[in-house]
Amino acid sequence: MHGKEAIIEQTLDWRPFDYFTVSTLLPIPGAPKIVMTRAMQDGPDGITHLEFRIAVPKPEHKDFVDQAGVKFASNMDKAIGKLRQILEGQQLPVAVIDEPPLRSRKAESGPSL
Repeated sequence: MHGKEAIIEQTLDWRPFDYFTVSTLLPIPGAPKIVMTRAMQDGPDGITHLEFRIAVPKPEHKDFVDQAGVKFASNMDKAIGKLRQILEGQQLPVAVIDEPPLRSRKAESGPSL
């Protein structure tokens, strides 16, 4: 997404398949950056444990980060619920939109002289 609704994330640290840490800036005037780590651990029977860790904010940002955390948790619960339905075959996946055909380079460069 881009424009005034864009959420800007900067990757700070990562170890593929174990964790990654990002600094997130929400499109809200005066919003502080939120540092969050998403960690993955292999569990029994091929299950992956996903953990979200949010860095302790400055005292003056605590209320904002707490409210953002509640909203984020709600959004994640909904997304995981929808994913579970898809995986269990209870809901059809979202239809794939056909991409328009690519134009050839010759067509893009315009007429030759």
